[in-house]
Amino acid sequence: AQISGYDVAESNAAMGLSLLDTAEGVLDIVNGYLQRIRDLTEQAANGTYGSSSMNAIKTEVQQRMEEINRLCTVIDFNGITLLDGKSVAATSKNGINLQVSNNSGKNNIINLKYSIFEAATITALLISGNSHATNQSSDPNTAWYLRNDGQDTTALKARIEGSTGDDAKSPDGRQYDYSSKKAIKDVEYDWKDDRSVSTNKSCITAICDAVYTDDATAREFLSFIDDAIENVSNRTALIGAYMNRVESAVDA
Repeated sequence: AQISGYDVAESNAAMGLSLLDTAEGVLDIVNGYLQRIRDLTEQAANGTYGSSSMNAIKTEVQQRMEEINRLCTVIDFNGITLLDGKSVAATSKNGINLQVSNNSGKNNIINLKYSIFEAATITALLISGNSHATNQSSDPNTAWYLRNDGQDTTALKARIEGSTGDDAKSPDGRQYDYSSKKAIKDVEYDWKDDRSVSTNKSCITAICDAVYTDDATAREFLSFIDDAIENVSNRTALIGAYMNRVESAVDA
């Protein structure tokens, strides 16, 4: 029984490594997309692009964001969705336990932290899972364009709310007036892609419509992307640490 148990424990650890490797592979792709989105946003923040060029940037960013969402929705391991935030590991905040020895007790398991399996979709990375977002919730109509870390997001706020005058003045005195450009405050979006529309939902289309308007809004969005990249990088580092630990458990 002991010998057979050790064989099963080794198989369990190998399965755990495969799960971690699958999650890491997708996160590497997501990180690459985020890096490209950041590069495009920094270009848009330069102020040297006309409306047609800005629309081209917006189109590529939107497609890359959509692909991030698709990957995070479909990737799974043995029926466990890894990066959509809907798995029991994520919702219960208990993570996943790997049985790496043939006895009971916590000393015989390795717990994979739940944060690895939280949603890595665009809305989650930029809003609901972003500690710098003013309203960290799953409500897709959250005021995602406001931050609590002192970052100035006056241009984004003015663009989204259609504000002018003193309501659109940044702390350093810059004035933003989007009255000549259609603000997105009252625009309806099919944010669930189910043909049901809601006003000013923070879906990918709404985010891109707000950000890729001019250099000011693009510049303010850079800090949001940096937060998303940091989130993914932290997960990847944690996965690497777990993989080393699990491999050590197998060797032992």
